[in-house]
Amino acid sequence: MIVLTIALGAVSLGFTSSLRGAFQSKENITPKAQPQGNLMVRAFYASGAPVTNATVLTRNLASSVIFPLPYHTDASGELTLLEPPGQYGVTVKNDQFQSSTILQVSEGNTTQLDVNVSQTIRASVFNELRTTGTSGFAPPWEQVVVAIPANSVFYRPGDTVFIQRFLSLNGGQFYVTTLPGPNGSFIVVQTVPINESVTFFRFGNVPNNPEIKADVVSSDLRVEKQTGLLWLTLQIGSFLPLDLSPGLQLVTYSASTQVSTRAG
Repeated sequence: MIVLTIALGAVSLGFTSSLRGAFQSKENITPKAQPQGNLMVRAFYASGAPVTNATVLTRNLASSVIFPLPYHTDASGELTLLEPPGQYGVTVKNDQFQSSTILQVSEGNTTQLDVNVSQTIRASVFNELRTTGTSGFAPPWEQVVVAIPANSVFYRPGDTVFIQRFLSLNGGQFYVTTLPGPNGSFIVVQTVPINESVTFFRFGNVPNNPEIKADVVSSDLRVEKQTGLLWLTLQIGSFLPLDLSPGLQLVTYSASTQVSTRAG
């Protein structure tokens, strides 16, 4: 009986040792580190100001994910992500612009995407601002007629532009003339003396006066007194203030990208 017990104990001990050799304990399991690289996005306007809260979409082209989760740039216009190595499609956008590019993320390196956003500004020479009531605003259900000098840039129906208001100042004098128009509208004509300095107060620098998004409804090129003018009918997206007899300028945005890679 004693001999049999010792023998069974030896068999049990040998079986347990075999199992321990076949199955590694949790304490000895070390997770295998996945290779990763940094993807850094930096977005700035041509003025040097950061593009804050821009939406960033990244998609590994080898992945089956169709709708990637959105990320956003911070107050410095930057965003850094850790991504597995591979080829990525990256889109950076906000209401003003959209830029897409394809880049490579490699293990242990930082791939940097620089997005540079520039403006094209066309000051208007004639505006017809229509208002309903005494609120001093052109409502979004009305349309704004704007004439700008014709040049190599033409706006077409369906294009999106942004309206910025400004005041032309010189020696304390305003060089913007407001005339009564038909059906309660205002006609604003810009007049700037020749060889006189003019200070432009950009729309974005005026408190509580953000730029207004608008869609081009119609576009008509006319030549008047040997001067080419592009007449645009715009559907504004929100209330446009008419106070301070503003001049209007149309702004469009475009973005260029540059990709670089560095170690670390």
